[in-house]
Amino acid sequence: MLRAEVSLPGGTRMDASNRSIALSPDGTILAYTGTDRQGLSGLWLRRLDSLTPQRLAGTDGASYPFWSPD
Repeated sequence: MLRAEVSLPGGTRMDASNRSIALSPDGTILAYTGTDRQGLSGLWLRRLDSLTPQRLAGTDGASYPFWSPD
């Protein structure tokens, strides 16, 4: 069994109703639904070699992240 912990940046939290995460097929990027300090929800990406996630523009209200096979 493998366990991992990913810390979110200050003021950002996982969406309480949708705690889904998705790991990219190559295992380098984590996608999750989160809410920022202004209360805006959307999809966030975090490279696993970085401590800084980025909110994806245009994903307001998104849920259940997944990676498309193409």
